[in-house]
Amino acid sequence: MGDKSIIIERKISMIEDSLSKNNNLTDAFKANVKNLVTALIGTFPDYDYWNLSMALSSLNVVVNNEIDDYSKYDRDNNTLMMNLNKISEDRIDVQHLFVDNMLEMQSKVNTGYEGFQKGLIEEVSTCFNSDDSMKPLNVQELTLLQAFSNIAFPDVLAEACMTGSIANVIMHLDTMGISKEEFDSFCTCLNNLRSNRTAFSEAEIILIDMYNKKIDSINNGISVDRNNAIDYFSNFIITSRNDLITLYPYHDFSNLNGFEDVKRKLEEAKSATIEESKVK
Repeated sequence: MGDKSIIIERKISMIEDSLSKNNNLTDAFKANVKNLVTALIGTFPDYDYWNLSMALSSLNVVVNNEIDDYSKYDRDNNTLMMNLNKISEDRIDVQHLFVDNMLEMQSKVNTGYEGFQKGLIEEVSTCFNSDDSMKPLNVQELTLLQAFSNIAFPDVLAEACMTGSIANVIMHLDTMGISKEEFDSFCTCLNNLRSNRTAFSEAEIILIDMYNKKIDSINNGISVDRNNAIDYFSNFIITSRNDLITLYPYHDFSNLNGFEDVKRKLEEAKSATIEESKVK
């Protein structure tokens, strides 16, 4: 315990040193960043925070009310742009927003997996800094990743978020009979959430198939009650637009379709467990 505390202190000290070199940020802003970083490292102490440290040593934060999102991190120029008008309009939790950006600085983006990484960042940041926004951030990605977390181990996903590497995710899924092609299809849906009306529901259908394969892989070693497992997993699956509206009333989900297919797929999975139990 003592050794881990020393390691955590050293990592926090590294961030403090980087912040002290940055003349672009105010002392009040630096103090707030230090508090957020302390919480981050305390929650996930086993990672190398070198990327974040380097970014914070010269990070510049500017107001840009012309960008489409609440914020945008320009990695090439190490500049974080903030749309204060949009942030104010939707009453966004600025601390949580900055934590998301810190995790983006820490990680790296893999082409083709941007939506997956966005969902990972949202899930990890929520672990230690709740989102108190009127319109919480990236809720579609977060909802899908919360379901996916019942398939892949949390430590594998945390590593993917903190390092930007998805290789271990792919290898981990392979042990359950879930192919890279299936995972890539899921990630494509995540990338298309804003442009495809059925991307969210298509992603959920893929998740149900993945979860079935996970149960099959477990049953090769120990007996798992498939019916109970599917019932549990169904708690993480959205089967109507109204479910999302209830969870996030200030978001607009009017363009989302395909929930009937999700509901049908889930019912098929439950029916299969009943037939399987009859055979046994």
